[in-house]
Amino acid sequence: MRIKKIFYKSGALALITAISPIALIATACNNDKKTNVQYSEADIQQAQEKFDKFEDSYNTTIKEKAKEYAQTKAAVDNMPSSNDNEAAAKKAAQDKLNEWLAKTRTEFANIKAQYREVFDTLKKVEKDSRYKTFKIYHTNDEHGRILLDDGKYNRYSGIEGIIQYMDGMPRDILLSAGDLVQGLPLSDSDKGETIAKLVVNAKYDLVTIGNHEFDYGLDWIRKLNDLTKAKGMPFLSANVVWKETKDGHTAGNFVFDRYKIFDINGTKIAVVGITTPDSAYTSNPKNSVDVNFLDPVTAMKAVNEDLKKQGVNFVIAATHLGVGVNNPKWESLYLGRETQDDTDLILDGHSHTKILGEKIDGTTDTYISQTQAYTTYLGDITIRFDTETGKIIKFHEELRDIDQIQVVRSGQREEEVDNLIKALQKSYSAVNDKVVFQNKINFTHVVSKQVGSENFWLGRVAQTNLGTFASDANVWTFYKENNARLTGDNAITADNTVGLTNGGGLRADLPAGTVKRGDIVKISPFGNRITAIKIKGSVLKEVFAHGAKKIKSGGYAQWSHNVSFEIVSTKGADGRATYSIKEGTLKINNKDIDDNKNYYLVTNDYLVVGGDQYSMIDLIKNPTIEKEFEGDSIADTIINYANALNTNDGIDNSYPLKWSIDKYNTDEATNFVKINYES
Repeated sequence: MRIKKIFYKSGALALITAISPIALIATACNNDKKTNVQYSEADIQQAQEKFDKFEDSYNTTIKEKAKEYAQTKAAVDNMPSSNDNEAAAKKAAQDKLNEWLAKTRTEFANIKAQYREVFDTLKKVEKDSRYKTFKIYHTNDEHGRILLDDGKYNRYSGIEGIIQYMDGMPRDILLSAGDLVQGLPLSDSDKGETIAKLVVNAKYDLVTIGNHEFDYGLDWIRKLNDLTKAKGMPFLSANVVWKETKDGHTAGNFVFDRYKIFDINGTKIAVVGITTPDSAYTSNPKNSVDVNFLDPVTAMKAVNEDLKKQGVNFVIAATHLGVGVNNPKWESLYLGRETQDDTDLILDGHSHTKILGEKIDGTTDTYISQTQAYTTYLGDITIRFDTETGKIIKFHEELRDIDQIQVVRSGQREEEVDNLIKALQKSYSAVNDKVVFQNKINFTHVVSKQVGSENFWLGRVAQTNLGTFASDANVWTFYKENNARLTGDNAITADNTVGLTNGGGLRADLPAGTVKRGDIVKISPFGNRITAIKIKGSVLKEVFAHGAKKIKSGGYAQWSHNVSFEIVSTKGADGRATYSIKEGTLKINNKDIDDNKNYYLVTNDYLVVGGDQYSMIDLIKNPTIEKEFEGDSIADTIINYANALNTNDGIDNSYPLKWSIDKYNTDEATNFVKINYES
C-alpha cells in the first residue's frame, strides 16, 4: 500500500557476534540485556546483509542436501529385489539412506535455531527503522493432502510435512489461498474437519474461501470457520455476501471476515481473502444458492479503502482466482493490475499454476506467486519493505519441494497431530465399511487381455463395461446438476455431450453383490472429481484421436455409450504398432462431429490439466476452453449413479442418455468401440 511512513531512530550499533552453524555462516545479536538501544542506518544495513548472507547460505545448503537425497532415494528405489540377496542389498542401502537422513535432519534442527536467532536479531535492529523484513509462507489448493507422500508419482509434502518443516522456522505469516478441505478420500471422509484442525496446529494464520470450500454446503464451511476462527485462524472472503435477508442474515452482508490485520514489528499488514465468482458453478451450484459473489476488483478496492483508514502499511491479497481462467476480469493478474496502487502482494490459487514470485507484467510494484497445488510446493518468501516509500525493496521466493521438506522436517509427528490423523484413519475405515448399493452386474476393467505378445489391463486396451458405466455416470451427474441452467442452444443433449474416463483412472473390478464404499474407493482411489468443459468439435476430435493413440497405457479413453468408432492399427518401420480412429467411423449419437460446434466433455479434474498428455484440453494452456462444471468425487458420482439406476430416482424419460442397469451386462455396453489389434 503506497504513501506510508514510519520513522526510525538512529544510534549506536549493537554487538553482532558470529555463530558457527553446520555449513552456514550466521549472526546473532548479543544484546539481550540491553534496552532502548538505537541503531544507525549503517547498523541496520549491516544486520540486513548478515541476515541475507545467512539465508542465501541456507538456501544453497538445503538445495544441495535435497538433491543428494533425491538422487540417493531414486537409486535405492530402482535397486532390484527379486531374490534374497538383492532384497538384502536394497534393505541395507535403505537403512544407510535413513541414517543419513536422520543425521541431516539433526543438523538442520540446529540450523533452524540459528536461523531464528539471526531473524530475531534483525527484527530488533529494524524495530524503529523505516525498513522491515518479513517472512511469509503460503500454500494453495491443498485439496485434502493430509499425509506426506514421497512415492514415485505423487510427491506431496502434505500438511503433516509442512507442520514438521515449519516447526521452529522464523515466520511472520503462514496462509492458504483456498481449496483446503476437499480432495482425497481420507480428508473427504469427515468433510475436511481434520485437515482444518491440522492447519490450526500448523499455525496457519488464515485460509481463503475457495470454490471447493463450498463442496459440503455453506452451513458446513461456516461451521468449520467457527471452529478454526475460535483458535485464531479464520476463513476469509471479501466478496461473498448474503443474497437475501432471512434466517438472521441481511442481504449484502459479508458471510466471512474480509481480512485479517497483523502488527508485525510495528508495521500493519493486512491479508484480504478473495473468492472466485465461478464458485457458483465450479462447486455444486446448490451449495451457493444463498450467496452472491461480488466482482473481485470491486471488492478489493473497497477493502483497500477501509484498510487505508486503519493505517495499514502493506496489503496482501490471498486470492482464489487463478490465471488463464475463462473470465479475464476474474483473474488474479487482472486484479493485481487494477489495484496495483494499493495491493503489494498477491498469493494466488485456483488454477494450480506454479508461479515463482515475480512482478505482475514485470513492471508493476505488485508481486504475485502461486504454489501449484496439492502441497507440491511450500512458498517461502522474504520481503524487505520501505515503509516510507511504500515500496518493496527486496523480494525473494523459494518454492520448497518435497525433497527440501524431507531433509529438514523432524520425521516425527507431534502427539496432537498423530492423534488427529489416527482418529481420522479409524473413522475412514468405518466409513468405507458402509454398504452403498447392491450390484447385479459384474463390472470388469483390470482383468488381463493379451495384445500382441504382452498382457495389459483390459481397460487399457479395450472399452469395458465399467469404463462405460463410469463415463455415463459423469454425463448423468452433469445433466442432473446443470440441465435447468443450460437451456436453448446450450442445452445438454445426446448429440453434444460425451463422458470420458482415462483407463488408468479406474483401478479395480466391481463384481456383483453387496458394494461397500471402500469397494468404490478402490476403483477410484485418487480423489479425482468430475469436471465438465465446453470445447469445439475440432478439439473433441483431437481428444478422441489421443485417447485411441494411448492404447496400452492409462491414458486410453473409456467413453460414454452414445459414441461409436473403429480403431485400426498400423505397424511402423520399427515394427511397433500405432493406433488411430478409422476415418469416417467417429460418431456421437450416430452423427458426425461438427468442427465448429460446441460440445460438452464430461471427464475428471486430472485430464483437464493435461494429465495423460491430454494437452489439448489443458485448461491452463488453452484459456479459450470453458469450464462448465465441477462436482463430486468420481467415487461419489459412481455411487449416486448406481443408486439412481437401481431405484430409477432422478433418471426420468427426459434424460437423453437414459439406460437401464441391465444394459451394462450386454454387448451394447462395449461394442460401440471396435478395435482391429495388431497381429
